[in-house]
Amino acid sequence: MRRLLLTWVWLIRELRDSARAQPIALHPATLPPTAPDDAVTELVRTDVPAWLDCEQYSFVAAIERAAALDLAGTSAALTVAFYRYGPGVGDVLESFLLANSHALRAARRTGDRAAEAVLLTQLGQLCCDRDRLAESRQHLVDALSILRDLGDQNGEAVVLVALGTTLRALGRFSEALHLLLRAHAYFMTTAPLGPAAGFTARALGLIHLDRGDFAAARTDLTEALAANRRLGHPTGEAMSFWGLSMLCRATGDLDQALELGRTGLDIARSAGAELQEACISQAVAKTHIRLGHTDEATPILARALAICRRLGDRWGEALALRTRGELKLATGQLGQAETDLTDAHTIWTAIDAAAMRARTERDLATLHDARGNPHTAATLRRTALRTFADLGAREHRELTPATPVTTRVT
Repeated sequence: MRRLLLTWVWLIRELRDSARAQPIALHPATLPPTAPDDAVTELVRTDVPAWLDCEQYSFVAAIERAAALDLAGTSAALTVAFYRYGPGVGDVLESFLLANSHALRAARRTGDRAAEAVLLTQLGQLCCDRDRLAESRQHLVDALSILRDLGDQNGEAVVLVALGTTLRALGRFSEALHLLLRAHAYFMTTAPLGPAAGFTARALGLIHLDRGDFAAARTDLTEALAANRRLGHPTGEAMSFWGLSMLCRATGDLDQALELGRTGLDIARSAGAELQEACISQAVAKTHIRLGHTDEATPILARALAICRRLGDRWGEALALRTRGELKLATGQLGQAETDLTDAHTIWTAIDAAAMRARTERDLATLHDARGNPHTAATLRRTALRTFADLGAREHRELTPATPVTTRVT
Protein backbone atom coordinates (compact mmCIF):
# COMPACT_ATOMS: atom_id res chain seq x y z
CA MET A 1 0.00 0.00 0.00
CA ARG A 2 2.84 2.37 0.80
CA ARG A 3 4.49 1.60 -2.56
CA LEU A 4 1.23 2.24 -4.41
CA LEU A 5 0.55 5.60 -2.79
CA LEU A 6 4.12 6.80 -3.14
CA THR A 7 4.15 5.80 -6.81
CA TRP A 8 1.03 7.89 -7.36
CA VAL A 9 2.68 10.79 -5.52
CA TRP A 10 5.72 10.52 -7.81
CA LEU A 11 3.56 10.50 -10.97
CA ILE A 12 1.53 13.49 -9.84
CA ARG A 13 4.55 15.54 -8.83
CA GLU A 14 6.65 14.68 -11.86
CA LEU A 15 4.07 14.79 -14.63
CA ARG A 16 1.44 17.33 -13.63
CA ASP A 17 1.94 20.82 -15.04
CA SER A 18 3.52 22.75 -12.17
CA ALA A 19 2.04 25.98 -13.49
CA ARG A 20 -1.40 24.72 -12.42
CA ALA A 21 -0.32 23.77 -8.91
CA GLN A 22 -1.49 25.40 -5.71
CA PRO A 23 1.50 27.59 -4.73
CA ILE A 24 0.82 27.27 -1.00
CA ALA A 25 0.89 23.79 0.53
CA LEU A 26 2.57 21.78 3.24
CA HIS A 27 4.38 18.57 2.38
CA PRO A 28 4.56 15.73 4.92
CA ALA A 29 7.85 14.13 5.81
CA THR A 30 7.54 10.64 4.42
CA LEU A 31 9.43 8.04 2.40
CA PRO A 32 10.74 9.26 -0.96
CA PRO A 33 8.16 8.89 -3.74
CA THR A 34 8.63 5.71 -5.76
CA ALA A 35 9.25 5.99 -9.50
CA PRO A 36 7.28 3.43 -11.55
CA ASP A 37 8.44 1.55 -14.62
CA ASP A 38 9.15 3.72 -17.64
CA ALA A 39 6.23 2.16 -19.51
CA VAL A 40 3.79 3.28 -16.81
CA THR A 41 5.25 6.76 -16.78
CA GLU A 42 4.96 7.13 -20.53
CA LEU A 43 1.39 5.82 -20.51
CA VAL A 44 0.34 8.39 -17.92
CA ARG A 45 2.31 11.14 -19.65
CA THR A 46 0.13 10.84 -22.77
CA ASP A 47 -2.81 12.47 -20.93
CA VAL A 48 -2.13 13.37 -17.32
CA PRO A 49 -5.47 15.16 -16.68
CA ALA A 50 -7.40 12.14 -17.99
CA TRP A 51 -5.33 9.85 -15.76
CA LEU A 52 -6.03 12.01 -12.72
CA ASP A 53 -9.73 12.05 -13.53
CA CYS A 54 -9.78 8.28 -13.98
CA GLU A 55 -7.85 7.49 -10.80
CA GLN A 56 -9.22 10.08 -8.39
CA TYR A 57 -11.67 7.74 -6.67
CA SER A 58 -8.98 5.10 -6.43
CA PHE A 59 -6.84 7.71 -4.67
CA VAL A 60 -9.60 8.28 -2.15
CA ALA A 61 -10.09 4.56 -1.49
CA ALA A 62 -6.33 4.02 -1.16
CA ILE A 63 -5.96 6.94 1.27
CA GLU A 64 -8.69 5.47 3.46
CA ARG A 65 -7.05 2.03 3.36
CA ALA A 66 -3.60 3.43 4.12
CA ALA A 67 -5.05 5.38 7.03
CA ALA A 68 -6.59 2.18 8.40
CA LEU A 69 -3.10 0.69 8.30
CA ASP A 70 -1.79 3.74 10.23
CA LEU A 71 0.30 4.94 7.28
CA ALA A 72 -0.41 8.53 8.26
CA GLY A 73 2.50 10.21 6.51
CA THR A 74 1.99 8.27 3.30
CA SER A 75 -1.74 8.97 3.13
CA ALA A 76 -1.03 12.63 3.88
CA ALA A 77 1.45 12.78 0.99
CA LEU A 78 -1.17 11.69 -1.52
CA THR A 79 -3.88 14.03 -0.23
CA VAL A 80 -1.49 16.98 -0.52
CA ALA A 81 -0.24 15.97 -3.96
CA PHE A 82 -3.72 15.59 -5.34
CA TYR A 83 -4.99 18.81 -3.76
CA ARG A 84 -2.10 20.80 -5.21
CA TYR A 85 -2.61 19.49 -8.73
CA GLY A 86 -6.17 18.22 -8.79
CA PRO A 87 -9.52 19.74 -9.77
CA GLY A 88 -10.19 21.55 -6.50
CA VAL A 89 -13.99 21.33 -6.64
CA GLY A 90 -16.82 18.97 -7.43
CA ASP A 91 -17.87 15.62 -6.01
CA VAL A 92 -14.32 14.36 -5.60
CA LEU A 93 -13.55 17.16 -3.18
CA GLU A 94 -16.20 15.89 -0.79
CA SER A 95 -14.61 12.46 -1.05
CA PHE A 96 -11.20 13.92 -0.26
CA LEU A 97 -12.61 15.67 2.78
CA LEU A 98 -13.65 12.25 4.03
CA ALA A 99 -10.32 10.65 3.09
CA ASN A 100 -8.41 13.46 4.76
CA SER A 101 -10.42 12.88 7.94
CA HIS A 102 -9.45 9.20 7.91
CA ALA A 103 -5.78 10.10 7.50
CA LEU A 104 -6.04 12.67 10.28
CA ARG A 105 -7.37 10.09 12.71
CA ALA A 106 -4.46 7.81 11.77
CA ALA A 107 -1.97 10.60 12.47
CA ARG A 108 -3.52 11.17 15.87
CA ARG A 109 -3.54 7.43 16.68
CA THR A 110 0.14 7.13 15.83
CA GLY A 111 1.18 10.39 17.48
CA ASP A 112 2.55 11.78 14.20
CA ARG A 113 2.11 15.49 14.99
CA ALA A 114 3.83 16.68 11.82
CA ALA A 115 1.44 14.66 9.67
CA GLU A 116 -1.43 15.87 11.84
CA ALA A 117 -0.48 19.50 11.14
CA VAL A 118 -0.24 18.83 7.40
CA LEU A 119 -3.62 17.13 7.36
CA LEU A 120 -5.28 19.84 9.45
CA THR A 121 -3.89 22.42 7.04
CA GLN A 122 -5.15 20.39 4.10
CA LEU A 123 -8.55 20.00 5.75
CA GLY A 124 -8.72 23.73 6.39
CA GLN A 125 -7.94 24.50 2.76
CA LEU A 126 -10.45 21.91 1.54
CA CYS A 127 -13.17 23.32 3.81
CA CYS A 128 -12.43 26.82 2.52
CA ASP A 129 -12.79 25.53 -1.04
CA ARG A 130 -16.19 24.12 -0.06
CA ASP A 131 -17.21 27.41 1.61
CA ARG A 132 -17.26 25.79 5.05
CA LEU A 133 -15.48 28.78 6.47
CA ALA A 134 -15.97 28.34 10.22
CA GLU A 135 -14.65 24.77 9.99
CA SER A 136 -11.76 25.94 7.84
CA ARG A 137 -10.75 28.54 10.41
CA GLN A 138 -10.79 26.04 13.28
CA HIS A 139 -8.72 23.42 11.44
CA LEU A 140 -6.12 26.02 10.46
CA VAL A 141 -5.90 27.45 13.98
CA ASP A 142 -5.30 23.94 15.30
CA ALA A 143 -2.61 23.31 12.66
CA LEU A 144 -0.92 26.60 13.53
CA SER A 145 -0.71 25.62 17.20
CA ILE A 146 1.02 22.32 16.37
CA LEU A 147 3.48 23.88 13.94
CA ARG A 148 4.47 26.49 16.51
CA ASP A 149 5.08 23.71 19.03
CA LEU A 150 7.25 21.93 16.45
CA GLY A 151 9.16 25.12 15.61
CA ASP A 152 8.28 24.80 11.90
CA GLN A 153 8.48 28.40 10.68
CA ASN A 154 7.85 27.58 7.02
CA GLY A 155 4.82 25.52 7.92
CA GLU A 156 3.56 28.31 10.13
CA ALA A 157 3.86 30.81 7.25
CA VAL A 158 1.94 28.50 4.92
CA VAL A 159 -0.87 28.17 7.45
CA LEU A 160 -0.93 31.93 8.04
CA VAL A 161 -1.64 32.42 4.33
CA ALA A 162 -4.39 29.81 4.33
CA LEU A 163 -5.90 31.26 7.50
CA GLY A 164 -5.68 34.80 6.11
CA THR A 165 -7.53 33.63 2.98
CA THR A 166 -10.31 32.10 5.08
CA LEU A 167 -10.59 35.18 7.30
CA ARG A 168 -10.87 37.41 4.22
CA ALA A 169 -13.74 35.24 2.97
CA LEU A 170 -15.38 35.67 6.37
CA GLY A 171 -14.91 39.44 6.03
CA ARG A 172 -12.47 39.69 8.93
CA PHE A 173 -10.17 41.99 7.01
CA SER A 174 -8.01 43.37 9.83
CA GLU A 175 -7.13 39.91 11.16
CA ALA A 176 -6.47 38.61 7.66
CA LEU A 177 -4.19 41.56 6.89
CA HIS A 178 -2.14 41.00 10.04
CA LEU A 179 -1.56 37.31 9.25
CA LEU A 180 -0.80 37.85 5.57
CA LEU A 181 1.73 40.60 6.31
CA ARG A 182 3.60 38.23 8.62
CA ALA A 183 3.57 35.42 6.06
CA HIS A 184 4.64 37.70 3.22
CA ALA A 185 7.54 39.06 5.27
CA TYR A 186 8.71 35.49 5.92
CA PHE A 187 8.51 34.42 2.28
CA MET A 188 10.21 37.60 1.08
CA THR A 189 13.09 36.82 3.44
CA THR A 190 13.40 33.10 2.71
CA ALA A 191 12.29 32.79 -0.95
CA PRO A 192 11.58 36.21 -2.49
CA LEU A 193 11.45 34.79 -6.01
CA GLY A 194 9.31 31.78 -5.14
CA PRO A 195 5.61 31.23 -5.85
CA ALA A 196 4.55 31.72 -2.21
CA ALA A 197 5.75 35.33 -2.22
CA GLY A 198 3.73 36.07 -5.36
CA PHE A 199 0.67 34.36 -3.95
CA THR A 200 0.77 36.28 -0.69
CA ALA A 201 1.31 39.56 -2.56
CA ARG A 202 -1.95 39.00 -4.44
CA ALA A 203 -3.76 38.06 -1.24
CA LEU A 204 -2.48 41.25 0.39
CA GLY A 205 -3.53 43.32 -2.60
CA LEU A 206 -7.09 42.03 -2.34
CA ILE A 207 -7.23 42.77 1.39
CA HIS A 208 -5.99 46.32 0.81
CA LEU A 209 -8.65 46.69 -1.89
CA ASP A 210 -11.33 45.48 0.54
CA ARG A 211 -10.14 48.05 3.07
CA GLY A 212 -9.93 50.90 0.56
CA ASP A 213 -6.14 51.34 0.59
CA PHE A 214 -5.86 51.60 -3.17
CA ALA A 215 -2.19 52.62 -3.35
CA ALA A 216 -1.12 49.60 -1.32
CA ALA A 217 -3.41 47.36 -3.36
CA ARG A 218 -1.81 48.52 -6.61
CA THR A 219 1.70 47.93 -5.26
CA ASP A 220 0.93 44.39 -4.09
CA LEU A 221 -1.10 43.33 -7.11
CA THR A 222 1.56 44.64 -9.49
CA GLU A 223 4.16 42.68 -7.53
CA ALA A 224 1.99 39.56 -7.76
CA LEU A 225 1.56 39.97 -11.53
CA ALA A 226 5.31 40.29 -12.04
CA ALA A 227 6.00 37.24 -9.88
CA ASN A 228 3.51 35.03 -11.69
CA ARG A 229 4.81 36.11 -15.09
CA ARG A 230 8.37 35.39 -14.00
CA LEU A 231 7.39 31.95 -12.72
CA GLY A 232 5.25 31.09 -15.74
CA HIS A 233 2.14 30.58 -13.58
CA PRO A 234 -0.81 31.41 -15.89
CA THR A 235 -3.63 31.05 -13.36
CA GLY A 236 -1.79 33.27 -10.90
CA GLU A 237 -1.17 35.79 -13.68
CA ALA A 238 -4.84 35.71 -14.68
CA MET A 239 -5.98 36.30 -11.11
CA SER A 240 -3.51 39.15 -10.70
CA PHE A 241 -5.06 40.84 -13.73
CA TRP A 242 -8.45 40.20 -12.11
CA GLY A 243 -7.34 41.97 -8.94
CA LEU A 244 -5.97 44.93 -10.88
CA SER A 245 -9.18 45.10 -12.91
CA MET A 246 -11.27 45.31 -9.73
CA LEU A 247 -8.93 47.99 -8.40
CA CYS A 248 -9.42 50.10 -11.52
CA ARG A 249 -13.17 49.64 -11.31
CA ALA A 250 -13.12 50.75 -7.67
CA THR A 251 -11.19 53.89 -8.58
CA GLY A 252 -13.48 54.70 -11.53
CA ASP A 253 -11.10 53.81 -14.38
CA LEU A 254 -13.65 51.58 -16.13
CA ASP A 255 -11.98 51.36 -19.54
CA GLN A 256 -8.73 50.16 -17.97
CA ALA A 257 -10.69 47.79 -15.74
CA LEU A 258 -12.31 46.23 -18.79
CA GLU A 259 -9.00 45.86 -20.63
CA LEU A 260 -7.28 44.23 -17.65
CA GLY A 261 -10.22 41.94 -16.99
CA ARG A 262 -10.35 40.77 -20.60
CA THR A 263 -6.62 40.06 -20.54
CA GLY A 264 -6.98 37.95 -17.41
CA LEU A 265 -9.98 36.15 -18.89
CA ASP A 266 -8.06 35.23 -22.04
CA ILE A 267 -5.21 33.80 -19.97
CA ALA A 268 -7.55 31.77 -17.75
CA ARG A 269 -9.37 30.33 -20.76
CA SER A 270 -6.10 29.45 -22.49
CA ALA A 271 -4.96 27.64 -19.33
CA GLY A 272 -8.24 25.72 -19.09
CA ALA A 273 -8.79 27.15 -15.59
CA GLU A 274 -12.58 27.17 -15.43
CA LEU A 275 -12.96 28.39 -11.86
CA GLN A 276 -10.68 31.34 -12.53
CA GLU A 277 -12.47 31.97 -15.82
CA ALA A 278 -15.82 32.17 -14.00
CA CYS A 279 -14.42 34.48 -11.34
CA ILE A 280 -12.89 36.89 -13.84
CA SER A 281 -15.96 36.71 -16.08
CA GLN A 282 -18.10 37.99 -13.23
CA ALA A 283 -15.76 40.97 -12.80
CA VAL A 284 -15.72 41.70 -16.54
CA ALA A 285 -19.50 41.55 -16.64
CA LYS A 286 -19.76 43.97 -13.71
CA THR A 287 -17.51 46.44 -15.54
CA HIS A 288 -19.71 46.14 -18.64
CA ILE A 289 -22.74 46.96 -16.47
CA ARG A 290 -21.01 50.04 -15.06
CA LEU A 291 -20.23 51.14 -18.62
CA GLY A 292 -23.82 50.57 -19.71
CA HIS A 293 -22.94 47.57 -21.90
CA THR A 294 -25.77 45.40 -20.61
CA ASP A 295 -26.02 43.25 -23.75
CA GLU A 296 -22.35 42.30 -23.48
CA ALA A 297 -22.71 41.35 -19.80
CA THR A 298 -25.57 38.88 -20.26
CA PRO A 299 -23.80 35.96 -22.04
CA ILE A 300 -20.66 36.38 -19.93
CA LEU A 301 -22.66 35.99 -16.72
CA ALA A 302 -24.62 33.05 -18.10
CA ARG A 303 -21.41 31.12 -18.75
CA ALA A 304 -19.89 32.05 -15.38
CA LEU A 305 -23.00 30.91 -13.53
CA ALA A 306 -23.13 27.64 -15.47
CA ILE A 307 -19.49 26.86 -14.67
CA CYS A 308 -19.92 27.56 -10.95
CA ARG A 309 -23.04 25.44 -10.67
CA ARG A 310 -21.47 22.55 -12.57
CA LEU A 311 -18.37 22.62 -10.37
CA GLY A 312 -20.28 23.11 -7.13
CA ASP A 313 -18.69 26.49 -6.38
CA ARG A 314 -21.26 28.23 -4.16
CA TRP A 315 -19.14 31.35 -3.65
CA GLY A 316 -18.81 31.81 -7.41
CA GLU A 317 -22.49 31.08 -7.90
CA ALA A 318 -23.42 33.80 -5.41
CA LEU A 319 -21.05 36.26 -7.10
CA ALA A 320 -22.61 35.59 -10.50
CA LEU A 321 -26.15 35.80 -9.10
CA ARG A 322 -25.44 39.09 -7.38
CA THR A 323 -23.95 40.56 -10.56
CA ARG A 324 -26.87 39.29 -12.64
CA GLY A 325 -29.15 40.94 -10.10
CA GLU A 326 -27.28 44.20 -10.65
CA LEU A 327 -27.71 43.74 -14.40
CA LYS A 328 -31.46 43.18 -14.07
CA LEU A 329 -31.68 46.18 -11.77
CA ALA A 330 -29.85 48.33 -14.33
CA THR A 331 -32.28 47.26 -17.07
CA GLY A 332 -35.40 47.78 -14.95
CA GLN A 333 -36.26 44.09 -14.53
CA LEU A 334 -36.95 44.49 -10.83
CA GLY A 335 -38.67 41.16 -10.20
CA GLN A 336 -35.80 39.15 -11.67
CA ALA A 337 -33.30 41.40 -9.90
CA GLU A 338 -34.93 40.69 -6.55
CA THR A 339 -34.84 36.94 -7.18
CA ASP A 340 -31.16 36.92 -8.06
CA LEU A 341 -30.10 39.25 -5.24
CA THR A 342 -32.16 37.35 -2.68
CA ASP A 343 -30.68 34.02 -3.81
CA ALA A 344 -27.16 35.48 -3.56
CA HIS A 345 -27.93 36.88 -0.10
CA THR A 346 -29.14 33.45 1.03
CA ILE A 347 -25.85 31.84 -0.02
CA TRP A 348 -23.72 34.56 1.61
CA THR A 349 -25.69 34.15 4.83
CA ALA A 350 -25.36 30.36 4.77
CA ILE A 351 -21.57 30.47 4.41
CA ASP A 352 -21.18 33.45 6.77
CA ALA A 353 -19.51 35.75 4.25
CA ALA A 354 -20.32 38.97 6.08
CA ALA A 355 -18.86 41.51 3.65
CA MET A 356 -20.49 39.93 0.60
CA ARG A 357 -23.79 39.69 2.44
CA ALA A 358 -23.63 43.40 3.27
CA ARG A 359 -22.74 44.31 -0.31
CA THR A 360 -25.79 42.43 -1.50
CA GLU A 361 -27.93 44.18 1.12
CA ARG A 362 -26.77 47.47 -0.33
CA ASP A 363 -27.92 46.28 -3.79
CA LEU A 364 -31.27 45.22 -2.34
CA ALA A 365 -31.62 48.67 -0.81
CA THR A 366 -31.21 50.19 -4.28
CA LEU A 367 -33.83 47.77 -5.56
CA HIS A 368 -36.35 48.81 -2.89
CA ASP A 369 -35.66 52.47 -3.62
CA ALA A 370 -36.57 51.77 -7.25
CA ARG A 371 -39.75 50.02 -6.11
CA GLY A 372 -40.79 52.94 -3.93
CA ASN A 373 -40.09 51.24 -0.61
CA PRO A 374 -37.84 53.82 1.08
CA HIS A 375 -38.32 52.43 4.61
CA THR A 376 -37.19 48.93 3.62
CA ALA A 377 -34.31 50.42 1.63
CA ALA A 378 -33.15 52.52 4.58
CA THR A 379 -33.28 49.52 6.93
CA LEU A 380 -31.18 47.41 4.56
CA ARG A 381 -28.71 50.22 4.05
CA ARG A 382 -28.27 50.74 7.80
CA THR A 383 -27.71 47.03 8.33
CA ALA A 384 -25.11 46.94 5.59
CA LEU A 385 -23.41 50.08 6.90
CA ARG A 386 -23.05 48.58 10.39
CA THR A 387 -21.43 45.50 8.91
CA PHE A 388 -19.05 47.57 6.79
CA ALA A 389 -18.06 49.58 9.86
CA ASP A 390 -17.47 46.44 11.94
CA LEU A 391 -15.30 44.90 9.21
CA GLY A 392 -13.34 48.03 8.30
CA ALA A 393 -14.52 47.67 4.70
CA ARG A 394 -14.02 50.49 2.21
CA GLU A 395 -17.79 50.70 1.63
CA HIS A 396 -18.20 52.29 5.05
CA ARG A 397 -16.14 55.27 3.90
CA GLU A 398 -17.88 55.32 0.52
CA LEU A 399 -21.29 55.51 2.18
CA THR A 400 -20.15 58.03 4.83
CA PRO A 401 -17.92 60.54 2.94
CA ALA A 402 -16.99 62.49 6.06
CA THR A 403 -15.01 59.53 7.42
CA PRO A 404 -11.22 60.20 7.19
CA VAL A 405 -9.19 58.14 4.74
CA THR A 406 -7.35 55.27 6.41
CA THR A 407 -3.63 55.01 5.76
CA ARG A 408 -1.90 51.78 4.92
CA VAL A 409 -1.55 49.37 7.82
CA THR A 410 1.85 47.71 8.06
